[in-house]
Amino acid sequence: MTFELGVYSFGNTPLVPDQAARLHKAIESTTAAGILPRDVGGTASTGDVTTALIDAPHA
Repeated sequence: MTFELGVYSFGNTPLVPDQAARLHKAIESTTAAGILPRDVGGTASTGDVTTALIDAPHA
């Protein structure tokens, strides 16, 4: 995933602003809850992080 000039994208597929905002909020709430992958000092597996992002509130 990349972020450039206010637009998130996965590979060559840009996300519309609403989708980008939802993803950003999910990342913020997941990391604030302390759910971090091992490569950034956490203990969660990739699957754990993915599940947390999917289950994050979308408000």
